[in-house]
Amino acid sequence: MQDLIREPCQPGQPGSHRSGDLLDGRVRTRHAGNRRAAFEPKSRNCIGSNQPNRYCRQSSEGAGEADNLAALAQNPIANLAAFPLQSKWNFGNGAAERTQYAGLFQPVVPWKLGENWNLITRMIVPFVNTPEGLDSNTHWLGDTQGQFFFSPKTEGPFIWGVGPMVVYPTASDPALGFGEWAYGMNVVGLISTGKIVSGALVTQAWGVDDNTAPFLLQPFFNYNFQKGYFISVSGEASADWNVPDESRWLFPFGAGVGRTFRLAGQPLTVSTR
Repeated sequence: MQDLIREPCQPGQPGSHRSGDLLDGRVRTRHAGNRRAAFEPKSRNCIGSNQPNRYCRQSSEGAGEADNLAALAQNPIANLAAFPLQSKWNFGNGAAERTQYAGLFQPVVPWKLGENWNLITRMIVPFVNTPEGLDSNTHWLGDTQGQFFFSPKTEGPFIWGVGPMVVYPTASDPALGFGEWAYGMNVVGLISTGKIVSGALVTQAWGVDDNTAPFLLQPFFNYNFQKGYFISVSGEASADWNVPDESRWLFPFGAGVGRTFRLAGQPLTVSTR
């Protein structure tokens, strides 16, 4: 999923000294790798899904366990506790075109709300090393983001969730965050049909001091092969409504490969993009 991280100051670019950006969209991502470890809660539904067991058996007939786990790991609102670790290197920042690094800890915990609904909670905690000027760096903790999705238990392939989001001003340095609380909404919808998991995530937040208003549209497509292997394609249309028009939008796009397998009895996903 997305995370909010402040972009390094770009000399001569209006508004860049105070505007935050979405790491998945506001900065150019040339390469990223991530690992995801997931733990399966006991449920009467298909493992990690909002769908009953009968639909799980129908949709995964003839598929191996790794194939099913891969599809679940690609569902951002699966009923599956997970602890993703993601690393990103963003090239070409600032006048010297230096590299920014962000390590993201993204724990996801599902909660059962009666017989028909789940609440999926996700925290995004960034640890950032960002360049400043020609030869200095600022590093440590960025702003923490909390996402909350209310998702109904369904019997079909279409899955959706909607809920609030909040940005906590936890940055250890002004260069690493917005410097203010921000609140907003997030919505996700996807179709999971065995080999294909495809959908989109939309987020919008507003800073309480009106210094930032980041928006993100993140479509994604995954095609799963046998033994847990998969290919993925995703893009981000991101903007901050409080920065000038000429520097408001970015549209990064990428493709990658990965595999889901068990390690020490627990599902693990390793992928690159």
